[in-house]
Amino acid sequence: MEEKLAPEAMDVTLEECNQMIKHHSCSLGILKENSKFWQTENKIDLTPRSWILGSFSWENISSENCFLFESIIESHFGASEIVTPLGLAHECPYGKGNCILDDKTVLVWEVNSVRKCNFVPIGDKNGRCMGSVWLSDDARLGLTFENETRVMDCGVNITVSDQGLGSIILSETEIVRKKRSSRIYRKYFSDGIPTSSQIASQLTYLDQSLTKAINFAFVQSLSSFCEYTELVKHWTESSYMTNPTELARSIFSNPYLVAKRSARSLMKVWPCVPLERQDYEFRPTKLERCFEFLPIMLKTESKEHLAFLDPSTMIVSTSAKIGPCEEFRRLVIQVNDQILEVDQLEGKITSVKPNVINVEKLKLNWTGLIPKIESHAFHQLVLLNMTDVKEHSFVSNMVRVSQMTYQINEKDSIVLTSVSDEWKEVENQIVKGAIGDYKSIWSTMLNVIIGILAIDFTIRVGLILLEMYAGNGRLGKLIIGSKVKEVPKRVLDIRDIRRVPERSLEVDETYEQPVDRPRPLSISWPPTVRRIGGSPLAESGTLPRSHNRINRNFIGALGSNSNNVIVGVTLEGIPLKCLVDTGAITSVANIALAEWLGTKIFKTETYLQSASEHSMCARQATSVNLKIANVCVEITIHLFNDKFHWDNHDYHFILGCDAMVLLPPILIDFKNKNLRIEGSLLEIDNRLNRP
Repeated sequence: MEEKLAPEAMDVTLEECNQMIKHHSCSLGILKENSKFWQTENKIDLTPRSWILGSFSWENISSENCFLFESIIESHFGASEIVTPLGLAHECPYGKGNCILDDKTVLVWEVNSVRKCNFVPIGDKNGRCMGSVWLSDDARLGLTFENETRVMDCGVNITVSDQGLGSIILSETEIVRKKRSSRIYRKYFSDGIPTSSQIASQLTYLDQSLTKAINFAFVQSLSSFCEYTELVKHWTESSYMTNPTELARSIFSNPYLVAKRSARSLMKVWPCVPLERQDYEFRPTKLERCFEFLPIMLKTESKEHLAFLDPSTMIVSTSAKIGPCEEFRRLVIQVNDQILEVDQLEGKITSVKPNVINVEKLKLNWTGLIPKIESHAFHQLVLLNMTDVKEHSFVSNMVRVSQMTYQINEKDSIVLTSVSDEWKEVENQIVKGAIGDYKSIWSTMLNVIIGILAIDFTIRVGLILLEMYAGNGRLGKLIIGSKVKEVPKRVLDIRDIRRVPERSLEVDETYEQPVDRPRPLSISWPPTVRRIGGSPLAESGTLPRSHNRINRNFIGALGSNSNNVIVGVTLEGIPLKCLVDTGAITSVANIALAEWLGTKIFKTETYLQSASEHSMCARQATSVNLKIANVCVEITIHLFNDKFHWDNHDYHFILGCDAMVLLPPILIDFKNKNLRIEGSLLEIDNRLNRP
């Protein structure tokens, strides 16, 4: 096993660093050179310990070494810190002579007193002074002293020129001329200045001699570019868009060509057959209409052909467009060196003498458009001092430092595991061989258990949601209505209703209605039906009532009474019993009746009050076709969700006032127990036939 270890830098004193520089030795040993890189060779001891006594404890093993190498630093006048490729040097000015970097690297350098000055001497120059301008004899420097300044730098009085270059007058020489009596002083300067100022002074001298040459070259190049390139460009584009044939003839210097623009930058060219003057002649049309081309008679070896000649391209075609005679009657054509005007209606030919234009007079004088460039002296126009730019030596030294840093970090960084680690690895192998990879087995079992629990939870939640929203649960009925099977309607001749035997009920004095406490509701809705005089009718399509234990507060819970008006009616073609209650506001029934009839149940919200003055809310209703005494109407019956003992009564539903207003006038005779409606007489029967 191998492990990468990062080296840790140690603190080095300035005295020990100076000892390493002078004697190539440190407290850790003698430094040895390797490609200008000095280092000690203390390696990590990786000798294995005894496997019996030394394998039951941990031991840290390390090595310490000293490293020495040369680098460069840079600085300039007024800088607060030096610049080095080794990293940032905070609070390390050049005059300090040493610096400790953030990675504990110690830098030591010798301070040069001359380099601490603002101006550094670059040499002696000879030259001539002409007024306020001084030019060197080697034609490399030019200084102006119109706004000169004097500064004291390192004990020397220096005159600073307009270019920022400092100078000191070493000597003056008087030049005596034979033809002149004037005196000219010769000055010798020794200056020191940043490189930017030196460049500015050199440009001042060279500008005098280069101004005329630059102006001349600029005028010639600009004139040639504007007169040739621009004109050729515009002519080519214009000819290509308007007359590609003339462009092709001009490019290939061949008048017998025909061209056509076929794409944005593509032109097709075809050759033409030249015709002599005797091969065609102009013929008058003698018509009242004109053509855009001249009609001619083309002569061949066999016969003559009527054709049209394009005056602009001299191309003969077999067809031409009709145009206004005011524009196309007289067309001008150039035949050889003659300019002719041809009247295509009458065939009259007239020679035309054009006016000649001198092209030389149309040329523009580009010389006057060139701006005049005056000579000038450069005054500290450089934006960046050259000393701020890293030279090649600086970059090379940075690469060298990177190599040495990599060598230091990689030296002895690969460490083998100790004997204790080897025993630990043997232990892991024995456990895996005897027991197995129990961690992997436990992880697999845990994932399987979590998966089973997730699937079980998903199935349970899905079933609950399915029952609530898609089944016949309460929430599903309120949202999407009850889902019942449509029962095929049967026509029965005579039916009676049989009560399912029930045990005795006790009265709930609080609500004045019978309550069934110990057992669930009997399955008595819809009631059992049988055919008299025939075989029993099989029950199909009926749904059992709910077995929920609930209170019974309802306006129809009136019990058996001889004064109840119970008559036989037909709902959706099925004979049933209904209670005609003039005190009931609306018609009500159990929801099981609607499910048995197979009618559509819809949501509603109607508030009612029972005989015991308890508020109730009907949230479902159904529309049915009612037939009573040969009168058919469609009524709405409000439904209650299996909350009442309808099997205790002698009727299937209550017919309220909302349905009676849809019927003709009703006359009830309690004495004779009959009900009359539109002449039809119904017998009042307040008791179901019991077996």
